[in-house]
Amino acid sequence: MVPLRRCALACAVAISACGGDDGASSGTGTSSATASGSAGSSGTSRGTGSQTAGTGTASGTSTTAGTSTTTTSSDTGTGTGPGTSGTTGGGASPECMGNQDCKIHEDCCTCEVVPADETPADCESECTQTACAAIDYKGEAACIDGICRFPETTCDPSGVVCGAPTPSCPSDALPEVQGQCWSFKCVPISACDWVPDCSYCNPASEVCVIEQTEFGPRHDCEPIPWECGDGPADCACAGKLCEAPFDTCSEGQPGTLQCDCPNCG
Repeated sequence: MVPLRRCALACAVAISACGGDDGASSGTGTSSATASGSAGSSGTSRGTGSQTAGTGTASGTSTTAGTSTTTTSSDTGTGTGPGTSGTTGGGASPECMGNQDCKIHEDCCTCEVVPADETPADCESECTQTACAAIDYKGEAACIDGICRFPETTCDPSGVVCGAPTPSCPSDALPEVQGQCWSFKCVPISACDWVPDCSYCNPASEVCVIEQTEFGPRHDCEPIPWECGDGPADCACAGKLCEAPFDTCSEGQPGTLQCDCPNCG
């Protein structure tokens, strides 16, 4: 009987050892990540471009069951900025865009058209009439091809067939032609489409355009085009003054342009 009781007791102990409370385990994990970056900025300069690379960093932290692992990474970004280029035209630009940008300036010595924002100094001569009033000229200020000037009227006497004598005008004016006779009015030389020769032109502001016609040279004082800037009037910047059919330009004496007609005569 004793061995049987010992066996039963041993079994009871074994069963007790095999049984037990279930163990509980828990784990929590947290992760966070932050990232910051600044984009590169771009800069521009005349004729060149510059660019600056921006850098960004990102870091993350995770924790699981008391164990932490930190990973840091960095990224490099590139900011791009196209450069700009520019050219200058030597300072040349039109002095007007419309008639409202021009005005007539007159004093005892001059009757001319100037930009509206200019105030030329008056000459020191004394008079009872301005140069415009002295010839009873009532022209208008006009903007033609970017230049302030008088609209042209004809002063060429080659078409006059009437028997009336040539009107007398001051040295800074010429008689106007109307139809096949004189209008019996004097106009400023700068308003004429013809002059007797290049000595009538103002070399500071005008170029003498010479058309080589079959009847001889024909002269005209034209404002120096704004495209010429501060340089002399040559065929490169003033060739447009040679109009068809006399549209072949060549450079003669300083201050003059020769305009030929290759298909005439």
